[in-house]
Amino acid sequence: FFSAMLWWVYTILVLHAAPTVGQHAGRIISVPDLHGDLYYTLATLYETQLINAQGHWVGGQTTLIQTGDVVDRGHDTRFILDFLDLLALEAAAAGGQIVRLLGNHELMNLGGDVRYVSMEDFRSFEGAKARQEAFSPQGHYGRRLRSFRVSVIMNDTVFVHAGMNPNWGSMGHQRLNDLAMGAIRAKKWYDPILGAEGPLWGRRQIYGAAKGECELVKAGLSAISGAELREVRRMVVGHTIQNSVHFYCDGGIVATDVAISRQCGGGRTTALELTPEGPGKLGARVVAAQGVATANLSIVNAMERSIRSMWLARYRGEKEYEASSAPAKVPVKQATEPKPWQAPLTPVQGQQGRILSGRTEDKGDGGDAIKAAGDVNAVVVSALNALGERVNQYTYLLIIACATFLALPLFYSRRLDLDRMR
Repeated sequence: FFSAMLWWVYTILVLHAAPTVGQHAGRIISVPDLHGDLYYTLATLYETQLINAQGHWVGGQTTLIQTGDVVDRGHDTRFILDFLDLLALEAAAAGGQIVRLLGNHELMNLGGDVRYVSMEDFRSFEGAKARQEAFSPQGHYGRRLRSFRVSVIMNDTVFVHAGMNPNWGSMGHQRLNDLAMGAIRAKKWYDPILGAEGPLWGRRQIYGAAKGECELVKAGLSAISGAELREVRRMVVGHTIQNSVHFYCDGGIVATDVAISRQCGGGRTTALELTPEGPGKLGARVVAAQGVATANLSIVNAMERSIRSMWLARYRGEKEYEASSAPAKVPVKQATEPKPWQAPLTPVQGQQGRILSGRTEDKGDGGDAIKAAGDVNAVVVSALNALGERVNQYTYLLIIACATFLALPLFYSRRLDLDRMR
C-alpha cells in the first residue's frame, strides 16, 4: 500500500514537473553510476550538501541529475530506488528537482537480463521470481523505470548515460526520448536505439576522446545543437569507468563514472557541479572527489544504518499487509514460499571496465544482450550461480575439456559402426 501511494505521488509531483529541456538558473549536480551501493550513494549526496545527516533534502532549488545505472552489481538496488523517490518529493517541495535517467543496466533489468544482480539483491526482493515480477511492466519498479528518460538538456549541456552520436542527436531531444521509451514499452530489444551504438550503450565517443580523437564528439554536439536550435557545447556521460573525472575534447564531453560503487572496484565519492556562467551557459567543476571527510565517516555510517533499517521495516510491513490480505483458503506459507528454482543464488559477476583496457564490461551490448532474457534467463543464471559458488572459471575449462575428451571415443566408435553398416 505504501509503495503504491508513493508511486502515485511521485508520478504527479515529480515526473510531470521535471522538464526534459530548458534554461536553469540554479545549481546542478550530476551524479554518475551508483550500482547498488547505498553507503556511497549517501556519502556522495552528503558531501555535495544535498542531504543532511538524517538523509533529508537540504539542496534547496538545486537540480540533481543521476545519469543512470543505479541497479546491478551492488546489493542495494531496492533501497536506493526507494530512497531517491522520497528524496525527489522533498526536493520538489523545496523548489528543487531530481532528474533520473536510464542506463544500460536499467534497460537490462527491464528486459529480464539479470546477469549482474547479486545474491543479496535477489534476497531483498524475496527471491529471483519476485524481483523479476517487480521489474515487469506491471511491477512497482518496472513502472517506475519506464517513466525515466534517456537524456535531458539543461542550458548548454546534454546529460545522457553513454553518449550521443550524430545519428541520435540529429533527430532532436524529445523525439529521441519518445523513440527509446516506445521501443522499451513495445519490448523491441532489437531496436538500434537500444543497441550497442545507442545512447545507453555506445562507447565510441569516449574511447575516441580518450585518444584525442574528437571528431565524433564534435559531430554529436553539432547535431544536437542543430536539432534543438540552440548551442549545446557539452555532453555529460557515465557508463565508462575512469580513474577520475575527465574533461575530454576541450570540455566537449565529460566522463564522470569513477566507480562510486565498491562492487565496481571503486568505493569513492564524486559529482559534477554546474553553475550559471553567462546567458544560457554553465560552468562545470568536479566536487566531492576527495571521498568522505574523516569527520563525516560516523555521520554517513549512522545515516546508512538508519535508512536501511527504515526501509527494511517498511518492506516487512508491506509483506505482512499482503499476507493478511491473501484469501483465507490459501495458506500464506504456500502462497509466498519460493519454489526451488526461484531461490536467490549468487550471480556471475562481470568484470569492471577500464578506459582503454578493452571492453570487459557488459558483454553483448544492446539488444543482443536482452533479446533472450526472461524466465528461462533467470533460471539459467541461477543455476550457473550455484555452480559458481563451488568452482571457478578455470575449473569450468577443465570440465569442458574432460567432457570433450571422454566424448571423442564415443563419437568415433559410432562413426566406425556406421562405416561397417555401409
